[in-house]
Amino acid sequence: MEEIKQIIVSVSDQLFGIDIDDVVEIKENCDITMIPSSKSNILGIMNLRNDYIPVYSFRKKIGKQEDLDIDNKVVVVCVNDINIGIKIDVVKEIANIDNENVFPLPRIIKGTNTKYIKRVASVNKELVLLLNLDAIVSMEDMDHIDRIMSTVS
Repeated sequence: MEEIKQIIVSVSDQLFGIDIDDVVEIKENCDITMIPSSKSNILGIMNLRNDYIPVYSFRKKIGKQEDLDIDNKVVVVCVNDINIGIKIDVVKEIANIDNENVFPLPRIIKGTNTKYIKRVASVNKELVLLLNLDAIVSMEDMDHIDRIMSTVS
């Protein structure tokens, strides 16, 4: 039986799955340096072994207010050949999900605002939205990240 391996994270009480092959590192309690005049969904940058990584607010992507009072937990992923940190609330588990528990996204939910969700999975009787990392960050945001990173390098 085929399986996919996902890191299950929680953001604003919603579960999301990130393919483990796309994860570079998971950091807890990391310092995020704010960048003046940055777009609201770009929280700032973090230092990862002398490499400066832009940090993206996934809460804002899903229409929630960023909670700056909670510890900064960041999943560093590779998006369009750039390492980007995605701020999350909690890493719940690493799950091996049988393909029989993975389903296409219902047609009624598909749209431009949800193109970052590629499928839905059932994990321990809970629904998990499986992420398409290449669609999380818009091209406009990628251009903005490129400009920020060129000033930091």
